[in-house]
Amino acid sequence: MFLRYAVFFLVMCLPNMALAEARSEYSKFDIETDCKQWGPFEEAGGSGTLICPGYDGLNIVLSFGDLRESISVHATLSEDLETPWQSFSAWNSVNPDFEIRLLNGIPRATIHRVFLDNVNPDTGSADASFKGQILVVTTIALNPGEPSCMAGVVDARANKNANLLARQVADTVAVNFECGADQPVYHGERGRYASSLSISN
Repeated sequence: MFLRYAVFFLVMCLPNMALAEARSEYSKFDIETDCKQWGPFEEAGGSGTLICPGYDGLNIVLSFGDLRESISVHATLSEDLETPWQSFSAWNSVNPDFEIRLLNGIPRATIHRVFLDNVNPDTGSADASFKGQILVVTTIALNPGEPSCMAGVVDARANKNANLLARQVADTVAVNFECGADQPVYHGERGRYASSLSISN
């Protein structure tokens, strides 16, 4: 009798176990050689959009302006592609190394590091000792016309387990995140070098 119930319990749990199967893949691009311009470039304001290659054909859309950068990730591109501005109030730059979280073999979210050029209040200038490091979790638009957006952030300087925490956000929060309706927040500890978010849906 016990064995029969044990087998029944295992069979019932297998679908949920499969749903929880997650792993990481990695990709990196060279902004000078791998990315191509998308749409107009405003030289005066230093703003524009680049399309950069990601894991297994994913398109990383890098928008930039006013010394800040924003990321979205798409499986396919369309001429009417619109991406929300998702950045930080502090000047920042995106690290081109991306971690891709796959659930059951399907890419569902990315994790990348953003460097914040925080200003030293004593000098009024960006200071290396004040530099922030944020892990950004971004949803992946798998279908044309589907939005991609920032689903959550982790302060890498304030959390010793920042990478693990970001993966947890990617596997649980990002997969159910509704761009435009839900708002990204900091997960874990937020330290003094973590800037506020600048989001425009």
